[in-house]
Parts: sequence; C-alpha cells; structure tokens
Amino acid sequence: MLNDPKIFFLAGYRHEKIITGCLINKTENVLGISNFFAPESKIEYWSEIIRFIHESVKIADIVGYERENFVEELQRLGFEAIGDLTVWLRKTV
Repeated sequence: MLNDPKIFFLAGYRHEKIITGCLINKTENVLGISNFFAPESKIEYWSEIIRFIHESVKIADIVGYERENFVEELQRLGFEAIGDLTVWLRKTV
C-alpha cells in the first residue's frame, strides 16, 4: 500500500502531535475515505478533513462509511446515506 500512488495517508496535527487522520483511496474522480480516527466523535474533525481534501485534491466526489449513529452528522456536511454496509466474515477451520 505504501507504494501505491492511488492511496494516501492523511494526518491532522495539533502542534507536533497527530490527533486525526484517515486513509484515502483515489479511483478516477472519486476519493474513498476509510479508517478515519480522531480523539472524539465530533463532526468538526470530519469537517476539517473534508475541507482539506476539497482544497488540496480538488475532487468533488467523496465516499466512505461510518457508524449508523454518526451518519446524520455527516449528512450536515452534505453527504448522502445510500444504503447499509454489510461486512462478510468467513472463519477458517
């Protein structure tokens, strides 16, 4: 992943310490955000990351996933919920 030019690691700093960040996967004109982390579940952290992406990368379409209870907050930033996320697991014997 570190050598893939379509994958970016984004970090937000407070002073000299990383406090927020995410993984960005670029495909065509869409950026996929995953593995977002922040010290608190506040929309302000998402808002800053999205603002930075729009100003820096200049790609309008951003997709991602988040816990159901946070989707309403993301909708205030202009995101649209398009369905449920299903995660598959196959245990090895």
